[in-house]
Amino acid sequence: MSVELLQERLARYKSATSEEELMAVREVTQELVLAALARGDFFSRASFQGGTCLRIAYGIKRFSEDLDFALRLPDPDFSWASYGKGIQEELAAYGYKLELKDGGGEADRAVKRMFVKDDAVTKSLGFEHLGKAGVTRKLLIKLEADTNPPAGAWYTRSEMTFPYRIPLVTDDPPTLFSGKLAALLSRPYEKGRDWYDFLWNTGRGTAVNLPFLEASLDQCGPWKGQHVKVDATWLVEQLTERIDGIEWTPMKKDIRRFVQADEREAVEAWTEKQFHTAASTLDEKRLLRRPQSRQD
Repeated sequence: MSVELLQERLARYKSATSEEELMAVREVTQELVLAALARGDFFSRASFQGGTCLRIAYGIKRFSEDLDFALRLPDPDFSWASYGKGIQEELAAYGYKLELKDGGGEADRAVKRMFVKDDAVTKSLGFEHLGKAGVTRKLLIKLEADTNPPAGAWYTRSEMTFPYRIPLVTDDPPTLFSGKLAALLSRPYEKGRDWYDFLWNTGRGTAVNLPFLEASLDQCGPWKGQHVKVDATWLVEQLTERIDGIEWTPMKKDIRRFVQADEREAVEAWTEKQFHTAASTLDEKRLLRRPQSRQD
């Protein structure tokens, strides 16, 4: 019955290629891992964030590979080990035979990792494309928990309805957007997925959690330890400089495999001017020092 439930869930994706089928089964697996974490009371101490959070909790139209979390209070002794058994037991009911692997060698690092691997469940599911032409069937999902996250995050409660009603605690939209802006400005490399998320957030009019953005910039990257005070002028100038230096063809290639066919045409039409226009919408009214009374 549980395998049938997975099959029904996967059918809703209407995947047209083996790559889309693999993304779909990975996402369903991510939902099951979130269910296991919720059963283990994980969200009493941590929040869900990152690209998969945008996808599952907020409906962005791109897939994501990993599950990212941040502890609400710093805890250098945090370990994924206490949640591993619950994840294995939860997913075993659906035909998974998980192999869990600790990130290893990270005792002094703030971000703690665990890898979830499985090559059993896809063999019990029917696919139209996956498995042909030598496409791998092994699933790999990385879980990351920031045990010393930047200060100033704002949270909201959310809910999943698959595989049953699951309560989640997530970073709210302004905090998620601020984390993305910090990544865009601080990373020494570019990712098309980041710029896709940037357009999605600016297009929706998402506000910016200014304290969290400043704390994030202060924690790593070129402004580490400089206590930069961000205003709209500074933010738009920095984004403009970043946008000017991007070669967009590799960015389109990076995001292409994470979106389905109906989104690819929009991605292929990306222009530098489009991103400059999006950056210019980040005026002072969208930079918040305190949470709004009600978030979208």
